[in-house]
Amino acid sequence: MAYRCLFMDNGIYTAQDVNDALSNIVSEGVSGYPFGRDAVAGLNTAIAGMSSGGTQFKGTSCLLVHNGGTYKISEGSCFMADGSQIIFDSDGYVIEHQNGVYEYVYLERDVLHNTVNVVVSAQSGGADTIPIAEINTDGTVIDRRSFAKAKVSLLAEPQNISIVKRIVHDSMDIYNTSFDVELGFNGWKYIIYTMSSSSIGRNREIIKLEDGDSMVSGFPVNNTNGAFATGTTVTRHGSVLHFEYTDTHGSSGSFNVEIELR
Repeated sequence: MAYRCLFMDNGIYTAQDVNDALSNIVSEGVSGYPFGRDAVAGLNTAIAGMSSGGTQFKGTSCLLVHNGGTYKISEGSCFMADGSQIIFDSDGYVIEHQNGVYEYVYLERDVLHNTVNVVVSAQSGGADTIPIAEINTDGTVIDRRSFAKAKVSLLAEPQNISIVKRIVHDSMDIYNTSFDVELGFNGWKYIIYTMSSSSIGRNREIIKLEDGDSMVSGFPVNNTNGAFATGTTVTRHGSVLHFEYTDTHGSSGSFNVEIELR
């Protein structure tokens, strides 16, 4: 079974289902939430009160992957706004994509049919849906996952998630003007890199780049000599960094730089 939904109306659930649901949110410890008399409604209310809607905060949880012409949602959990959950198992869940069509992939609570649906549509989802990804007309995937956030102070150290990525590309000029880098992870806000040179020594630098933000002539091309991509605008689109050379002469410099995303 590729996925299952937890805590639907009139469902029968085991103690292990309840344990799994809560362990997706917090580690072991004491909780002060008082459950009501209706177990399922009380649990959904508890989860909705502890966490906003979104995917589990792990790097590849519910990540849409394109491999060999197949589009599959990876193993992971997602919390809907009402506290219900959808859990994709280790096999993942294959979706169908229409070639040449820009499509949105999202999760939608279906109260009428008492389930959570995986939707692939030419239209984006509504306010209470959870975005997973967008698929471009050329078949490339743009990660659009929104990660669940705690609504209350859990009085615990968060497990900070990061990934390391190396960007390698030839220099750009007026004849070779742009390229994209798919980072495979949308749950980050900062680019961290190490810069070493004989003049500055070894420093760790941080770039803040929210979704939709751009920066000009400030992105490093390597980790060794303090060089930056001059005349180059870098724009973030979800999990994609778009590099575009906007100068009319010279070049950006060749890219071979390791970055960390947090």
